[in-house]
Amino acid sequence: MLQHSDGHLLKIAKTINLVKKSTIYIKPGSYLLSLEVKAPGEVVYTLIDTIQLDILADALYKLPEATMKIATTHRQSSKPILFSSTYSTDHSTKVAEIIWGFGDGTTAKEKDAVHTYTNLQDYSTFPVIFRVTDENGFKGYAGVIVAATKGSLHFVDNLGRENTIPVSDTIITPTQHIEIMKQSWIIPVVLGGIACIVIIFAIFGMIIRYKK
Repeated sequence: MLQHSDGHLLKIAKTINLVKKSTIYIKPGSYLLSLEVKAPGEVVYTLIDTIQLDILADALYKLPEATMKIATTHRQSSKPILFSSTYSTDHSTKVAEIIWGFGDGTTAKEKDAVHTYTNLQDYSTFPVIFRVTDENGFKGYAGVIVAATKGSLHFVDNLGRENTIPVSDTIITPTQHIEIMKQSWIIPVVLGGIACIVIIFAIFGMIIRYKK
């Protein structure tokens, strides 16, 4: 049985090696197509595979794209993790929604989100997904698998490769980043003020000497 995200079902009555079915999508958007099978004697269908179909109204339409980067405290599994995202959409539309799924049942809707995993066991794994959706319903994703081993964090992609996503061992939360940016203005302002005072005194000194 083929099931579309819009609820449309395509039932296959007999077992064959190759199945070909066609359907027409009228409205542009992202659709999930799942393949489910039911073995003889079984009551329920079993999900075999799922793919996303993007039906574009314009061949030049730019689908949403997303990337992520990660910051940790020296990869300690008991410490917070900062997940940061970047994303883009077609110029003709805007972002309708962004959302993080951390693999433990919790979500966040900030561009940059801080998350801490609790009650971690050795070899615990959490699939982290960032999704951006534009106003036309098209979606873009970025993802990573967070694995904890003996108190240390590992970040693995869908091909089993580690550290293909940028990972920093020093975490700076969005709030801390704002504070750092504020503080970064203090020194130039102070130095600029001192320089102005020095220049003013120098000018006054020149005027006094000139009058004498």
